Amino acid sequence: MKKENVKKVSTTRDYSAIRTSLLNLQTDIINRHNQHKQDNEVDVSGDDVDFITGVFLVEMSNQLSKRDIALIEKITSALDKIDNDRFGSCEECEEEIPMRRLEANPYCTCCVPCAESLEAK
Repeated sequence: MKKENVKKVSTTRDYSAIRTSLLNLQTDIINRHNQHKQDNEVDVSGDDVDFITGVFLVEMSNQLSKRDIALIEKITSALDKIDNDRFGSCEECEEEIPMRRLEANPYCTCCVPCAESLEAK
């Protein structure tokens, strides 16, 4: 979906604040994951209910970890794009993604019209 009135990605846009935000979010996720792993060690010395509860907590932790891993992959991709001057360009139409959208969702890959089009499919 091409837009004629939107400029191509400019190399003069400053993404340092977004880069810092992404790095901080990545660090927070890793720290939270490490803390969560320490908090959810399973005690197998109890009765069956304790064991089942422990297994449930481990499964919950694993689900959180999968979401965190997916988010870290998005963050890593965004950081790579910033480092290689490819950040801020819609992957669908190649037009510039508005700065307000990038600030609100720094790992988005599409402009709003393209994202809405993809969601409708």
